[in-house]
Amino acid sequence: MSTLIVLAKAPVPGRVKTRLCPPFTPHQAAGLAEAALADTLHAARACGADNLLLFLDGEPGPWLPKPRIGQGIGVSAQPAGSLDTRIAAAFAAAAHRDPGPALLIGMDTPQADPSLLDEALRLLHGEAQAVFGPAEDGGFWALGLDGLHNTAAWAEDLVFGVPMSVPETGRTQLRRLHDAGLRVEVLPALRDVDTAADAHAAAALIPESRFAARLAEYTPPADGPPQPAEPTNATAEPEPWAGPVLSAYERALWESLTHRPDPVRLHAESGHDFVLDVARYAAPADAADDCLLARCTGPTLDIGCGPGRLAAELAHRGVPALGVDAAPIAVLLARAAGATALRRSVFDRLPGEGRWRHALLIDGNIGIGGDPEALLTRIRTLLATGGELVVEAAADAADDRSRLRVGDDGTTMPWARLGTEAVRKLAAATGYTADHEWTTNSRHFIALST
Repeated sequence: MSTLIVLAKAPVPGRVKTRLCPPFTPHQAAGLAEAALADTLHAARACGADNLLLFLDGEPGPWLPKPRIGQGIGVSAQPAGSLDTRIAAAFAAAAHRDPGPALLIGMDTPQADPSLLDEALRLLHGEAQAVFGPAEDGGFWALGLDGLHNTAAWAEDLVFGVPMSVPETGRTQLRRLHDAGLRVEVLPALRDVDTAADAHAAAALIPESRFAARLAEYTPPADGPPQPAEPTNATAEPEPWAGPVLSAYERALWESLTHRPDPVRLHAESGHDFVLDVARYAAPADAADDCLLARCTGPTLDIGCGPGRLAAELAHRGVPALGVDAAPIAVLLARAAGATALRRSVFDRLPGEGRWRHALLIDGNIGIGGDPEALLTRIRTLLATGGELVVEAAADAADDRSRLRVGDDGTTMPWARLGTEAVRKLAAATGYTADHEWTTNSRHFIALST
């Protein structure tokens, strides 16, 4: 048996989603909150949890799904107190109803679908003693405990005192779980709907949802105030992109929605031009990609994922994958393509560190940060023992460290180019073993194992 807890606040104007105002009015913000809560509850009912508990601050409303035989929703009132107190109380209420595993989610991530909730519950029925779903803003969207630890006493120990609604919330909560000696599985990171930009990003992932329909209802027409673009609409005219650093690359990605963009040339101080083949990055996986994706038989980290063709293809094949990229438009397009993606540097804290079976450095991404030794060293901390890193190397005998001039303002950033021989030497120096090399469609790959 298991319980899914939805921690929610009744969608009352002026009390919910106040950070959406402006551009939305308090009544519109409440309408978006109501739609997000309705989508969350319907996803909760569609997953395999045996019990569904709505832990509510406020009164039930018409957004509460109509009861069905065998699919009722229990509703309990939240107690007064801080958020950590209410989360602990929610687990205590769930344990009182059912001693099995409990998974708690909020109402801020309507993009959390039944399959993701089922995966979390599966982990709790397996070897995981806790699951943790990080949010991109530094908080968390999910917290689960197995049957042994889903008790009032354990919940108090694990949650009380964690500072809530601050950038350190998620990191502190995860550390609390680890410090208690629990076996923790980290779920994919999701983006909370707090701002208008968050709302449009979430709606792009769930275009058929109540939330997306409500957002479209509240979004002014084209001749009204400017609104965030919807990248899934392939017939719309692309708007100019003004990214802070990789502006030329990001603008070309944006234009890839409507036509094949020209390659972007970045000029290195060494005199070599680095070409970003944006059309290929935004296209579906090709034969060369298939060769490397066939090696990915378990959880895979796609570093510098761009618009997500590799991470999305792995997801379509049923292989768990996470894309990571620093460019906001790249992450947005990757998610629209069906990938799970984070806007983050590979050097930042990432989910599942030390447990990834595969990692990819494709499309020249061995150059990220301009220090390949530091990059490969960092990736070793992300991979599990016996994990594999696939690197795409330059076609020549390059071993260059330089600065690329990017954007329209002459901004520069460090980058590197390495051929296969340079990759082999660097791999040996950083503790990898070069297992296999191959060339497909004039692209050169080398597989390194830890």
